[in-house]
Amino acid sequence: MGDNSSDAVVDSLQTDPDSKYSKFGSVLILFFFCIHLIFILSTLSSSSNSDLTSLSSPSIETVEQKSHVYDICAILDASQQESIDESVSKLIAISCEAIYGIHSKRVLIENKIQEGTLWISSDNGTILSAEAGELTTDSPYMLVDLGNLVVMPGLIDIHVHMNEPGRKDWEGFETGTRAAAAGGTTTVFDMPLNGVPSTVSIKSLLEKLRAMEESELWVDVGLIGGIVEESQLDTDELDILVNIGGVVALKSFMIDSGSSDFTNVSPETLRVAMRKVSALQFDSTSGDLPYMLHAELSPHSGWTQNLEMLRKYGSESDYPAYEASRSESLEVEAIRLALELSAETQCRIHICHVASPYAAEILHAAQLFNAPITAESCPHYLLFASDEIESDFATLFKCAPPIRPSKQRQLLWSHVEKNTLSIISSDHSPSIPSMKSTS
Repeated sequence: MGDNSSDAVVDSLQTDPDSKYSKFGSVLILFFFCIHLIFILSTLSSSSNSDLTSLSSPSIETVEQKSHVYDICAILDASQQESIDESVSKLIAISCEAIYGIHSKRVLIENKIQEGTLWISSDNGTILSAEAGELTTDSPYMLVDLGNLVVMPGLIDIHVHMNEPGRKDWEGFETGTRAAAAGGTTTVFDMPLNGVPSTVSIKSLLEKLRAMEESELWVDVGLIGGIVEESQLDTDELDILVNIGGVVALKSFMIDSGSSDFTNVSPETLRVAMRKVSALQFDSTSGDLPYMLHAELSPHSGWTQNLEMLRKYGSESDYPAYEASRSESLEVEAIRLALELSAETQCRIHICHVASPYAAEILHAAQLFNAPITAESCPHYLLFASDEIESDFATLFKCAPPIRPSKQRQLLWSHVEKNTLSIISSDHSPSIPSMKSTS
């Protein structure tokens, strides 16, 4: 652990380090699919040669979730490329039919991979029905057999940084959404920071929308707005950002974000922000509006040890030192404060990228009492461990919160299985190679 306060948290939670660990939950299945080369099946609209039904056509509209519409992706091995090309040609040829079918021996139907057929409307790409069973030859509609390819809904990644406008050399909307599509992800939600400027006002939102309009988008993109220490929470700007600007969520940091124009909020500003967001959440025109938090608490004067370590080791390449500079107690205490303010203001919050199982334990206890809180973790916290990182590659694994040791990784998995961490996001946040270099 990073310091004595963190050890006290562990003792108070009475976490059993030898608790049973199930290797892979159902969530991991989706992410292992993403590791493979993925091809997005598409149908072409007769009115536009550039519209892809399994991928969204370029748009700056807010994403609308519709339960009856699914994006389809096929997971394949490189050795199957020839058969895929043939299948895609057939799909293009039959997309002008009113209804057509896609059959595979591996279709995700009712949470089970089984042989089946999807019947699709060519008008809007809507799946009309999903039928389990063997291939039928007596259908009046055109049908393409994909053999052994897996057909499943496209993935949704709620936490990515596209870095536009301002840092297209790091990543941009076109390259970022194209990479998402290649990995079977068909909807992404773009965080408000890492671009320049950060999306914290109507003016900066318009700049981001212009950047999107000038790019080719390969998947649907939803935008997240930011609340910072300087946000004018006593004005209507936040209401306009949500109800007119169309941002799908709001985000704050409780610790230094690393971006000069995305300052972290103080506890008092966070309280005021939660009151404001809670009012928007109860406003029927706003709908479901999560308030997303990077939950690490900035060290204050009472945490001298952490403050000194942050100053001393925060930019060093030694991973154990970096991990110690942001001990698990920072995450635990931030989540405790967030829960306290959420209960006070009735604000629904979402905790981003949970790395500490002890923080997850607090979330689990709150959820048992129906607290309005959800949480996510990320593949790097579930697959890597700080005690397995070689020093020569330490900077490649630097993220915030830091990756924790293998013991914590094992405990974190139990909270995926208990659905405490109900979402796995990528926290895709690219940078240029020189920023990860120690030379």
